[in-house]
Amino acid sequence: MELEFTSQVTKILDAYCIPISNITLKSLSGLASESADFKSFCQNRKLWKIELTDRINQINKSVNNIITQTSSLIQNLKTYSAQVITKLKNLKNSYTLILMHVTLIDSSPDSFLPGCYNIYKSLLDIENWRDPNSFLKKSITKHIKTFQHIPNFSTVTEIKEYLQKNYNLLLEGHTRSISTLALTTDSKYLVTGSWDNTVRLWNLIKNKQKAIFYGHKDAVSSVSISNDNTIVASGSWDKSIRIWSLITKKEISVLKGHTGWVNSVQITTDKNFVVSGSADFYVIVWNVKEKVQEIVFKGHKGAVCGVFVTQDCNSIISASFDNTLRVWNLGKRIEDSVLTGHTSHVLCIAVTSDSKYAISGSDDKSAKIWNLELKSLEASLLGHSSRVSCVTVCPNNRNVLTGSDDNKIILWNLHTKQPEYVFSELSNWVKSLCVNKMGSLMISGSTDNSFRIWSLVDRKLERVSEGHTSEVCKILIDNESRLVFSAGNDKSMRMWNLLEKRQLKCFVGHTAPVTSIKVSKNKKYVVSADGNFARIWII
Repeated sequence: MELEFTSQVTKILDAYCIPISNITLKSLSGLASESADFKSFCQNRKLWKIELTDRINQINKSVNNIITQTSSLIQNLKTYSAQVITKLKNLKNSYTLILMHVTLIDSSPDSFLPGCYNIYKSLLDIENWRDPNSFLKKSITKHIKTFQHIPNFSTVTEIKEYLQKNYNLLLEGHTRSISTLALTTDSKYLVTGSWDNTVRLWNLIKNKQKAIFYGHKDAVSSVSISNDNTIVASGSWDKSIRIWSLITKKEISVLKGHTGWVNSVQITTDKNFVVSGSADFYVIVWNVKEKVQEIVFKGHKGAVCGVFVTQDCNSIISASFDNTLRVWNLGKRIEDSVLTGHTSHVLCIAVTSDSKYAISGSDDKSAKIWNLELKSLEASLLGHSSRVSCVTVCPNNRNVLTGSDDNKIILWNLHTKQPEYVFSELSNWVKSLCVNKMGSLMISGSTDNSFRIWSLVDRKLERVSEGHTSEVCKILIDNESRLVFSAGNDKSMRMWNLLEKRQLKCFVGHTAPVTSIKVSKNKKYVVSADGNFARIWII
């Protein structure tokens, strides 16, 4: 503050004090009025009186200006100081309030020093700090949980529930095969369904699990997201369809009417209807708002495994265990055509965005391209050595992706009918596929209970979903470092940041479920043990 004051005064002097040429106060004061030097000096200055009078007036003006500006500066300093003091008092009161409502841990000051440092940095920029309350909400309340001591629990289930409720930290991903995938239109969120009876929401930008939807009593076979990203429909082997809100993360309704497994669901582009295919051989159109059956299409002689609604909402294409595809006219509510050519169960179906072609996958190890305008078989795509269990069309309508139980994903060219690339770096059956709107990323779900994100540009694996792929059986929470260590039957140990609610590391190497975890006192190492070996890891 002193430096700032001196700087301001210097600026005022520079602005209002005019130098007196080469005449200095020292030289003038040394001349006697009767001395020869003084007389000589005066004789050489013909306009001395006028000039000197003018300079005296300039000095008087400078003095007045300095007084005025200094008074203004002092007033500004008073106002500025008062504002700072008020903000500091507000900060003190807020800290006092926090002190009354949290449990402080004397043994672990390191955990809250970063928060204090952030506050210090903000005070340095206090001139730009307009709202102390806003500052507290963003910077201090973020660290309140750092001061809270996490209680001890008797069971792993209690710890998991506590972490999910208080920190929104989910340690487990799907614990059984991922059977279905769907992306929001902005590609920011992924919805997955699994044989573990759950539907899950994932934030792909932050690479973390966002929510779990509980309700189904059996495997989830299919999910579909509305075009406006507000609702998701899920079909299950419990014979029901459930509608969930992606906004509130709550169940909206349950649609019941099928007498067999629901194998496939899709929401129409106008969000008014959900179409489902079931093991009871029926394709049903449901009114979402009224929660009732709108149309029941009968014709298949076997379980319906896949349904797809064209973007214009005019047609439904269904795939069945009766080895056929059927095209249904939604406007006329009748069967339009039957497509034959597969020699075994048809398991999946996808349609190009222009509604000209359908691509199906089958137990006969082939994928087939169908011309929907001519109602005829266009081509067979041969390359897999096992059933083709999933298929998706790229946004460019030029490529299609097929996934198989042969642990491969093939990228096909729809024009040449030839494979362009084979993704073979998988160790499990591929059960579901989807592509982002830009056509740059592919996501695959498989029987290892995880999903993988691939680059279709570089044609490389980018990352694997976080979270244990089987039940968590051991959890250690370090109150000082605010790290969580979890171990599961998937033989891995994982490290999580409690405040950021995300997985930091996955430690892989054990050959049996990890049953014990211990962190060193210096927080540099963690020891994990299974039934046979103990391993030391660098944190």
